[in-house]
Amino acid sequence: MVWFYLKNTGAVLRGGYFRFKSSYLEKFPVPGTDRLNVLNKTSKHLNCIIEYDLSQNTSPHSTYEKINDSLVFQLYFPDHMKEKGIDILKFVELDFKETLGEDDFEQLPDEQKENVIEELHKRWSNPDSEIVKRMNSFAEKSPDILKPILESK
Repeated sequence: MVWFYLKNTGAVLRGGYFRFKSSYLEKFPVPGTDRLNVLNKTSKHLNCIIEYDLSQNTSPHSTYEKINDSLVFQLYFPDHMKEKGIDILKFVELDFKETLGEDDFEQLPDEQKENVIEELHKRWSNPDSEIVKRMNSFAEKSPDILKPILESK
């Protein structure tokens, strides 16, 4: 999000380089702590899964990174995503509740971690999943906000 913001608000110099000044960041919109608190537990689980998955050198971490990116979108544009029917937080939270219960991913034995990762990957790569459907419609349903961000990657 920061790179997209700076790229679209900063000055481009000769050779395609960008000039970055601290004044450019002063206007960067930072979500309030109320929104951060809502995502805190979910993001913690997701980031632990990504770290564990990367340490095991398996491939599904890109699926989790897409979910994480989508949660960042929801952090910055909650009303917009809800209005467009592309918010995913409640579905991600439900999947975590069904796969983890009240457990903390970090505290699970490796075998259980792998089972949780496998189950979540199965859910989040299924084209019939509400999360997948919503993420696949980001550009179409949000051509002015999410589409340019997605295309800038």
